Amino acid sequence: MAGSVRIAVQPRGGVVTAVSRPSPAVAPSAGRPSRRTRLHLTRAERKGLRTGLLFISPWLVGFVCFTLYPALASLYYSFTNFKILQTPRWVGLDNYANLLKDPLFWKSLTNTLFLTLIGVPLAIIVALGIGLLLNNKRVRGLGAFRTVFYLPVVSLRSRRRCCGSSCSTRRSGSSTRRSLSSASTVRAGSSTRPGPRTG
Repeated sequence: MAGSVRIAVQPRGGVVTAVSRPSPAVAPSAGRPSRRTRLHLTRAERKGLRTGLLFISPWLVGFVCFTLYPALASLYYSFTNFKILQTPRWVGLDNYANLLKDPLFWKSLTNTLFLTLIGVPLAIIVALGIGLLLNNKRVRGLGAFRTVFYLPVVSLRSRRRCCGSSCSTRRSGSSTRRSLSSASTVRAGSSTRPGPRTG
């Protein structure tokens, strides 16, 4: 309770007064110590954290080795004069100054911006529009349009399979011909070889 209330009544004046007295502060219970650590995690939460880190550890290793370290290394090497067989030499911003003077850099930057700002959004809009049209039941001949639209994918897969089978057939046929020719050569040599002399 926050405090005790005492009510006093005076019969002559008819005045009612209420006096509130705060209750003494309750000392914290000295029970068993809390299970929370410095990170304010319980035992179950720590176990779940270890399990989660164990499951994502392959991704973390791959991210550090193949993404984070190459990015930081390339950032460092961009400020150096690095030759593969020599020690990197710090040059500061000289590489970036030379890059700004190169006309091919501005051309490649223009092509990249064109592809990013115009090419990618336009391709997404066209693909989304075609998908909505192919999903609209009001369009006549919808099955034919879907077939024509998906036919290049099927034909490309079939062509790949045919090319793979023909290449394997050619390889097996050439190996068979080589083995037959080698066998016939061995037979011809054995037939023309002179026999042992008897004296």
